[in-house]
Amino acid sequence: MHLLRADGTWRVVSGSAAPLPPKPGAPRRSIAIILDLTARRAAEEALARSEARYRGIFQKLNDQLLVAEAVRDGDGAVVDWIIRETNQASQRELGGDGPPLLGSRASERVPRYFERVHERWCHVLATGTPWAYEARSMGRDDLVRVFRLDDRTIISAALDVTGQKNAERTARILTARYERTATTVPGALCDYAERLDGSAVFTYLSPGCLELFERTADELIGNPDLLPQMIVPEDAARLGSPEARARREEAEYREEFRVRTPSGKEKWVEYTRRANLGSPPSGSGFLLDISARKQAEARIAEERERLEVTLRSIGDAVIATDEEGKVTLMNLVAEALTGWSADEARGRPVDEVFHILSESNREKAPNPVHRVLQDGKVVGLANHTALVARDGSERPIADSGAPIRDPSGRMIGTVLVFRDQTEERRAEAAILRSRRELLELVEKLPLGVFVTRDGVIVYANPTFAHYLGHDRAAALLGQPVSGLLEREETTPHGQRADFRGPARTEWRARTVRGQVVTLEGEGAREIDFEGTAATLWAVQDITELRAMHAQLMQADRLASVGTLAAGIAHEINNPLAYVIGSLDFMAETFAALERPLPSASLEEVAQALGEAREGAQRVKAVVRDLKTFSRADEERRSAVDLPRLLDSSVNMVSNELRHRARLEKAYAPTPPVVANEARLGQVFLNLVINAVQCLPEGRPEDERIRIVTGTDEQGRALVEIHDSGPGIPDEIRERIFDPFFTTKPIGVGTGLGLAICRNTVEALGGTISARPGHPRGTIFRVTLPAADSPLESRRPLPSAAPGTRGRVLVVDDEAAVGVALVRLLRKEHDVMATGRAHEALDRIRSGERWDVILCDLMMPEMTGMELYREVGRIAPEQAARMVFLTGGTFTQQARTFLQEVRNVRVEKPFDSEELRALIRRLRGATT
Repeated sequence: MHLLRADGTWRVVSGSAAPLPPKPGAPRRSIAIILDLTARRAAEEALARSEARYRGIFQKLNDQLLVAEAVRDGDGAVVDWIIRETNQASQRELGGDGPPLLGSRASERVPRYFERVHERWCHVLATGTPWAYEARSMGRDDLVRVFRLDDRTIISAALDVTGQKNAERTARILTARYERTATTVPGALCDYAERLDGSAVFTYLSPGCLELFERTADELIGNPDLLPQMIVPEDAARLGSPEARARREEAEYREEFRVRTPSGKEKWVEYTRRANLGSPPSGSGFLLDISARKQAEARIAEERERLEVTLRSIGDAVIATDEEGKVTLMNLVAEALTGWSADEARGRPVDEVFHILSESNREKAPNPVHRVLQDGKVVGLANHTALVARDGSERPIADSGAPIRDPSGRMIGTVLVFRDQTEERRAEAAILRSRRELLELVEKLPLGVFVTRDGVIVYANPTFAHYLGHDRAAALLGQPVSGLLEREETTPHGQRADFRGPARTEWRARTVRGQVVTLEGEGAREIDFEGTAATLWAVQDITELRAMHAQLMQADRLASVGTLAAGIAHEINNPLAYVIGSLDFMAETFAALERPLPSASLEEVAQALGEAREGAQRVKAVVRDLKTFSRADEERRSAVDLPRLLDSSVNMVSNELRHRARLEKAYAPTPPVVANEARLGQVFLNLVINAVQCLPEGRPEDERIRIVTGTDEQGRALVEIHDSGPGIPDEIRERIFDPFFTTKPIGVGTGLGLAICRNTVEALGGTISARPGHPRGTIFRVTLPAADSPLESRRPLPSAAPGTRGRVLVVDDEAAVGVALVRLLRKEHDVMATGRAHEALDRIRSGERWDVILCDLMMPEMTGMELYREVGRIAPEQAARMVFLTGGTFTQQARTFLQEVRNVRVEKPFDSEELRALIRRLRGATT
């Protein structure tokens, strides 16, 4: 109750009353006790207010607070926890949006949390030892501490340490980043502090100091004397100057100096540092090796000086301007041409110094500098522009202007380059006069001259046009040169002539009247004709010269044959002697066949037959070798078997050779060669004859002739003919290939043999030379270019196919040849012979067919060539089965025909076994 006191104040009191024991006769009494509760009530209200504030703070703290009371089983063991107090942060973390945690069991409301903390809470409750651990949840870091309140209660407080952890992580990242930077940057990071005596010491150095100074950080930190000792003395003196010390007082300081490392290297070092506020003074800096930069700067300075010297020394005039068109630089040539010195012109508008006008109208010409500044591109000066110097003199010039740009591409000026064209104009005028005079000379030359571009004629003089039968040279312009050549005309290497590059050779061309002329010419590479590259050719008509040359070759060939006549007669007469003798013996023997011959006589007949056949083969070989050197098909080129051709040459002189020397052969493989067999054979025959004739007779065991073949280092075919003769004197060795020069007596040599050899070999693109042998004698060396592509061979013959007898038709106007072929082939085939091509044609027209047709090439009435064409028209498959029999003498028409068709050719006299095998193979190809 409240009691109002006399002073007007209220007191909170409580009271109680009890009756007293009655006394007789006394009124009833009671006792009352009143207690002043004002102070107590005030304390209770203060406590309530304090508890309310505590609970408000408790609930609103970001830290998670939780009070839990232990639940024990009958044995006193803690089996669960009842949550007695929890604030809002703890409710959010553990209870989420569910009902309040107060009064609930931890195992039921927060089972996962219960499992994680139960044992440790029990330990805290039992021992009183607090438990602390770190946890992370809901994006925050917490430091959790658990304390015991009493023997039944514990309190868990999770303090938010996110900011602290973030700061620690940031510090670790920055530290790691700094350490990486300090380790990887080219140079060394440093911290320094100044001492009381004014010197400074490093308090930190990154690992880069080892590469920079060849000293570790431990050696340099705290040591104020080591680095100064490494500085080059003259730089140390400069750093110790009052000016340098004054600059070190500034907040930002930069210096460059040289140091010598312990290994003796001298390096340039750049030191940059920033001072920190505080006492004593300290700061951070950076040390960088700038040796490469210093070397580059030195090279740039040298290059700049060299360029300035070059600029002053070059023959062209140079003027540079800034972006406003004002002169900034002039070289000596520009000073001489403009009449302005560089100092006078510097800063002036370029129009004042470089004054130009048009030579055609005498008006002021546009200055290229302005166009360069406007368009930012290279600009050339118009033709016929004159420069007016300061003294009024004029000079024709050519120039161009270009922009000057900085590394970013911004135009910062222009450069104008020009030259005096006075002498150039004079030279051009002289060239024009010379060109006109030269053209007049070329037009009147008795030599054919023409110019080609990509094989097409772009110029021809009248002489060349006359060679080809044209009245005007203009008729040849625009024509390809290859179209003027005789069909299938090739170079000595077997390539189609195209007149596209330099060469020296000869060709056959056809005139407008259909005549064939021989031209010899030489081309020059890449002349300038009317401003573009072309090829100049100079040719002469050597048709008459070649005709005379052919006559001379024939004369030399006849001389060679005349020289060898005795040997050839010997080679033919010897086998003919026993051939005729053997045939006479057989005739007499067969005349006596009226009576039986004894076996001994039969054996002699067989032997005589064999000897006659062997002798006939020897005559055949001699005739074959002789034909090699007497064929008239001088222009025909084909694959040449060099060893066989050399053997033929040796065989022609074998009778004389055996009396003079021993023959040695050293044949190594040679590349394929394309040549005319008769011409090349005459070369080797002449060389072998010369070698034989230089040796004395009667001592073959003491002398030798050696023939070598192979491939030289350039891949060309090589033939060498060595002799052991007296050799050729040095004073005449260079003349032996001259026409009509000979050392032989009159009547023995014509003096044309070696000259013809040289012309023939060089026409094939080869070389021929003579050099002394060792220890004596002479070596003639011939090289021939290899064919540019694999040589074509005739169609290969297939293997024979077994079968029935074949049908063979023989067409030859020589009746004896037909009879011989019938006798030769009738054992294996059904053979019919006729002497008239018309009869054979009629039989094929009537439907008769033959497996093989053996046909003579040259016959009266109808030749084998004409028969082939007619048969090809009516029965092409029969034409393909024709085999041509030749005696070795051809017309030009026959040579052309044999080159065009691919049919097999057999030369007379033929070998019986080879002919039978040939027919078997041809039958196998058609069955």
